[in-house]
Amino acid sequence: MINLLDGLRDLKAPLASGFIVLFGLWLIFENEISKAVPGPTITSNLRQLCDYLGGPATLGLVAFVAYLLGTLLSLGNALLRMPIRYKMQRMRPTTQQRLANFLDDEIQNAMKHGRSLEEIHDDAYSHFVRQVTPATTEEEPEAPEITKAHIVDDLIYAIVMEVDILATQLHATKEKAYEIYDKNRSEAKFRFSVAAPVIFVGIVLAVRLGQEQHDPWPFLVVALSVASAVRFLQKSFERQDEAIEVIVNAVLLGHVEVANITSIRSNIPKQQEKPSWLERGLDRVSSAGRSIANRLRSAVPTTTVH
Repeated sequence: MINLLDGLRDLKAPLASGFIVLFGLWLIFENEISKAVPGPTITSNLRQLCDYLGGPATLGLVAFVAYLLGTLLSLGNALLRMPIRYKMQRMRPTTQQRLANFLDDEIQNAMKHGRSLEEIHDDAYSHFVRQVTPATTEEEPEAPEITKAHIVDDLIYAIVMEVDILATQLHATKEKAYEIYDKNRSEAKFRFSVAAPVIFVGIVLAVRLGQEQHDPWPFLVVALSVASAVRFLQKSFERQDEAIEVIVNAVLLGHVEVANITSIRSNIPKQQEKPSWLERGLDRVSSAGRSIANRLRSAVPTTTVH
């Protein structure tokens, strides 16, 4: 069921953006299509094709073309391919603070077991390489001092960069949580996808109204389309925030494993666990019983048989 919902959500964004763009194109070429006469022209061939296929098949063909057009536009994917730093900035301040406190506790726990900040940093990023701008001078710049805040910021950077990987883990461990994440992600993608096509249709409609000399309407249509697109983008960012918050909650609850945090935990030296009070009491009773048995054996005189 979840796989079916995932497929329908993936279809929604390209279909919506494709249909909106096709509507704008129809506004542009509507006069040419309606006045097409039989002959070797594109508009005439299109009308003949629609007449030959019939209503239901034509609707299916239009939907398929809309899907292809929306896929080629790929506007919705731009939201999920934003720079990593911008994604982190889009994280809600409260969510980022909760994640920072969690990571701070992990670093503090490693320090209690004798790990230094340099060792913790090396443990977390032994497999993580960051691009460094080459130095302009011959002398190598001094490495910045590693602080706890620096490690926390870099760990947040790594978590946001691995959102897609963590979402895959969440799909395997908590399907309901993943469904919430996928719903928010698809809604963000949908709203982001239709923003630009809405502006396109608004501009086309304003031009058509201007040609028909409807003076106040072109400006109002453009303003309305721009305002709608801005609102779509705003709601898209809100949905993206909620999707990232689901992943952060999964990290805090231990439903998914972050490679950097796992690396820090795996390098903490294991200490021998102290026995519980019950185990200590049983050991004392056992040792006392062995001592009494030894005393009784020594007290009993030995007899020799002649």
